[in-house]
Amino acid sequence: MNELNIYTLFQNIFSQSAVIGGRFSIATGYGSSLDDEKVGDYIINTLKPKKYPLVALFPPIDFPKERGTEYKMKMVFVVQQGNGSFGIKYSLANNTTGHPIIYDWKDMRECALNFINILDKVSKLTPRLFSTSLDMVERFSYLGTSKLSGVAISFDMKVIENTNCQNSEYQHLDKDSLSILLSTDDIHPQHQH
Repeated sequence: MNELNIYTLFQNIFSQSAVIGGRFSIATGYGSSLDDEKVGDYIINTLKPKKYPLVALFPPIDFPKERGTEYKMKMVFVVQQGNGSFGIKYSLANNTTGHPIIYDWKDMRECALNFINILDKVSKLTPRLFSTSLDMVERFSYLGTSKLSGVAISFDMKVIENTNCQNSEYQHLDKDSLSILLSTDDIHPQHQH
């Protein structure tokens, strides 16, 4: 399993969600921090959502290990406030959601925890290719000028990678030729100044 398989797995899970309905994007043009002003505008301007709620994955941070990789993942589960034309809930009388933010927090938290629950179930399939652990759920309101509300989740994902893969970039180097790469000469001998 590799990084691209992770993205596909997430998309496959969200495509089965009755609430999210496959509205999942990777925020490729964004960093890993949740900046209140910029992330809302990034979602609106770059992802150009047609419907809410939606989920965006921030670029993951990874820590390569001997037998796999540990990823730090961060996702936002968002709805838009005030504009019923995009929302999943709206009031025809005033074209606003009429839904208190604390309800949005609850709804998006449930979506996030349901996702983690399914991800955990998939992780227990054999052979076991990964494991997950949820770090935190963070609520936010009126994110940026787009008035997005919802939750951000942070979780760890430990992925076991195929360690039998050949290193195609350096496949021409065998065990004996590796020693020529090692420099043991005294490159800059000590001298007096």
